[in-house]
Amino acid sequence: MRLFTLLKDLLSAFTVSGNERTTYRVERYDDYLEMKEKGKTVSFTSTSLDGFLKEYSDRIGITLMVFHIPQEAPVLAFGEVLKEGYLKVQENEILLPPGLSLELKEIPLEEEDLEIKDALGDPPIVKCKAYIKEKDTSRNSDLSSPVCDLKGPQSGIRVYEALNKGREPDLEDVEIYAEWKREFIEKVLSE
Repeated sequence: MRLFTLLKDLLSAFTVSGNERTTYRVERYDDYLEMKEKGKTVSFTSTSLDGFLKEYSDRIGITLMVFHIPQEAPVLAFGEVLKEGYLKVQENEILLPPGLSLELKEIPLEEEDLEIKDALGDPPIVKCKAYIKEKDTSRNSDLSSPVCDLKGPQSGIRVYEALNKGREPDLEDVEIYAEWKREFIEKVLSE
């Protein structure tokens, strides 16, 4: 399946950090809660070496996250990889892959943290330290067999078409697509 190959190729771009790093992210509070519940990054996670970027506080309800990245963790350091033509050099971005094991510890907000406001002008709800626990950076999925039949992607198309038209999607399509997506993610991220 082309999507498997694309995602595996994308994940292969991540390399061992090589040194310990501390990065920062202004995260949606709800997304923080999902990471906390699952104990891992749940998507590609953009962080910055240059502190909390205030231009990313354009969301309602924010969490400030300080990531402690061990030297063994897989990262994609855009400034190091894209020497020329990288349009966001000022962000000093370090991208983390989905599925990294995290230990999250909430810490007190400091005075300067309260200057960062969300889209409604409210200060951060919480601040935390995020310790990446994963040491093994290998990901060896077997991409030769499909996740499941094509009912999942077809159901997903119908779900998004309904949502884009302002309609409630068919519950059966939602369930089929959600199950396919879970299996797909597990297969791509399996070690």
